[in-house]
Amino acid sequence: MESYQFIPSGSEEILTAYHAAVDGSPPVRCAVLVAPLHEEKKAAHRPLVDLARALANRGCACLRFDPRGTGDSPGVADDLCFSTLRQDLTVAIDQARTLSGLEKVSLLGVRLGADLVALEGLAGTEVDHTLLCVPLISGERYLREVRIRGRIRGAMTTAEGGEEASGRSAGLDYGGHYVSPELIADLEAHDLMVDESPLAARVTCIDIRGRDSMTAPLSALVARLQSRGASVDARVVLDEPFWNALGPIVPRAFIQAVVEILTGREDEAR
Repeated sequence: MESYQFIPSGSEEILTAYHAAVDGSPPVRCAVLVAPLHEEKKAAHRPLVDLARALANRGCACLRFDPRGTGDSPGVADDLCFSTLRQDLTVAIDQARTLSGLEKVSLLGVRLGADLVALEGLAGTEVDHTLLCVPLISGERYLREVRIRGRIRGAMTTAEGGEEASGRSAGLDYGGHYVSPELIADLEAHDLMVDESPLAARVTCIDIRGRDSMTAPLSALVARLQSRGASVDARVVLDEPFWNALGPIVPRAFIQAVVEILTGREDEAR
């Protein structure tokens, strides 16, 4: 059973989608799924819906949400920054706890969503497990990708510059999605390798790629989190990077791995 609801967050509202356990029984766990932003959010939408349904099929309720200024939630991208994103995540966590009836939830984030999960800092309270799926780690690295793609898009459309969003000279255009000056500043200052936010009791770092070895940046993050005393599980999933896919795909190996991690059982509906 899936239900949709707008709930207050700051001066606006966010759209939430709650996936209850399919048999109507009380969930054994509940996970909040945190999507990437911009072009990656669009590509990751369907895979995260498929993941939520697979988890609900195994008794793990899920809550998805669109932060303010993204997806179907009210607001504008001009106001998007780490502060609003984290506030919306906190609201989503509270909603997931209310709907599931559980005291603690798990958080799963993809790309920038993974970094927001790592920064949330709710260790020992509402969050017992964080899953970081291919986190950015460095905001500057992400901005380099945005600028490169902006230049390519600008060249393809014969638009001058290609980096600046039309009418918004201070921001960037990422595939038609506006990156605000505030978000740029937050990304420039963001680096999980030096962050000291509190950690959840359990952390799982997931790399998704075509090789069975973890990338050097993510391996370094695992070592960094372990040095801070976190219980960290590192996984490499052989699957397509669905957040970059040009067309619809079903990342079955990724979904299977997450279902097994969160429920201890394989997804029988794969």
